[in-house]
Amino acid sequence: MFFQSIVKYSPFAPQITHDCEKALNRAEEDSPDDHGCHYIDWSAELPKVLDLKDIDKLLSSKSLFARKFDEQKSRELIIALENQLVRELYVQPVLHPPT
Repeated sequence: MFFQSIVKYSPFAPQITHDCEKALNRAEEDSPDDHGCHYIDWSAELPKVLDLKDIDKLLSSKSLFARKFDEQKSRELIIALENQLVRELYVQPVLHPPT
């Protein structure tokens, strides 16, 4: 929560794209698992430990953060998310395929 609090009360606050405090109607949120800036799956009594089966939901979420990861149970998911990030940041689309 510390990092999110710093951003929320900084000059960057107006740039937060998915802020539950600004939402006029919580029922209009994109997903029941999006909680402000956090993606949390509450399908169980406690927050679900996210795994590779959750990758599509995470990637389509507007949330900036997610809960709950486990070093062992979420290992494949973490690797897949890291690979996705690397592809988005460092791989440029080929506009003209080589001949």
